[in-house]
Amino acid sequence: MEDRNRENSSPRSPRRRFLAKAAAVVGALTIFLGGAFLTMAGPAEARRWMQRHEPCSHEHGRAADHARWITDRALDRIDATEEQRERIVAIVDATVAGVERAHEAHEDLRDALVEQLTADSVDRSALEKLRTEKLAGLDGTSERVVVALADIADLLTPEQRMKLAKTVSHWHR
Repeated sequence: MEDRNRENSSPRSPRRRFLAKAAAVVGALTIFLGGAFLTMAGPAEARRWMQRHEPCSHEHGRAADHARWITDRALDRIDATEEQRERIVAIVDATVAGVERAHEAHEDLRDALVEQLTADSVDRSALEKLRTEKLAGLDGTSERVVVALADIADLLTPEQRMKLAKTVSHWHR
């Protein structure tokens, strides 16, 4: 039993290598769409950081352009087929549209929060309702992004996913 545990925990065991590769692929795919997600739903600091590191505008409404640019760049690096490109671009476009809708809902919630906090008296139950609505919206958005990542991963070969993981990790060093 001890030898078996030692074999699975050694840095070179097949199980460890598989887990490391799987983690790299998940990380790369998360970053792949995460850039578009952060552009629309992330904190201002993330948007400013990305503006300094990418030659594409991140103004409201430009997330689709940025997502298309980064998607084309990534697909070029992994030698994606035309069919893969068409299907992946459709997934990314739909996901970005959903994230943009979430961003608009975020702006509405922010306005409602300001309205509550600047009223003559603060309604704590209304603030709590706004908080739970925001969390539900974030949960829905993150779920859409994860589904999109899985859909994209299904379209790529294992070799392409590994190449993508290496490419994206290199971009973010």
